[in-house]
Parts: sequence; C-alpha cells; structure tokens
Amino acid sequence: MITTIQELKAANETIQAMTSQVSTLKANLQSEANSAADALIAKDVEIATLSETVATTQNQIKELGAKLAAAEAKPVEIMAALGVPPVAVTGAKTEPTTKADLWAEYAKITDPKARVIFYRAHKELHP
Repeated sequence: MITTIQELKAANETIQAMTSQVSTLKANLQSEANSAADALIAKDVEIATLSETVATTQNQIKELGAKLAAAEAKPVEIMAALGVPPVAVTGAKTEPTTKADLWAEYAKITDPKARVIFYRAHKELHP
C-alpha cells in the first residue's frame, strides 16, 4: 500500500481535528468536574452550618428544660417556706357521663348544700 502525500495530508488533518475535539472535550470535562467540586464544597459548608444550628437548638432546649424544672420547683419552695404542707397530686376526676351515673353520684352526697351545688352544676338532671 503506497500512500500519497495527499492521503498523508488528509490523514494529518483528520488527526489534528480529532486532537482538537479531544482537547475541547477534555476542557469541558475539567470544567464540569470543577463545578461539581465547587458544589460539593458548598454543600459541605451548608451541612456544617446546619449541624451547628442543630447543636445550638439542642442546647437551647436543654436550657429551657432546666429553666422549666426550676420554675416548677419555685412554687413548691414558696409554699414550703410559708409552711403549707405538700398536697398529693392525683389524676383528674372523671365525671359521670350518663343521667343514671349523675343521679347515682347525687344520691351519694349527704350534705344538703353540696347536693344543691351538684344539682345546679349538672343542668342535664333538671326536668
């Protein structure tokens, strides 16, 4: 196979064009890699900032919890300083819900004044 000078020139031009394309593609790829690295750095900074915010918020929650505990203890201290004996806290009383339950509760009351107060407080017992 004997190649002519024209064929060699044509092959050389093709090689130069391909080399130019490879250089362009390489530059584009490097640019995209740099952009991705910059975006990754920005996300790392954002994550660090959010982590600091979470830590600060958790510390504030702990501080508020301590303040709440102190605030809840303060009335007890005041009452103790005044000589008031502690009172046991019990669950909320459940009110009877049906008329029969209300009448049964009413029947248990022996104090006439308490019966009147109970009757007036429960309008559903009224005829």
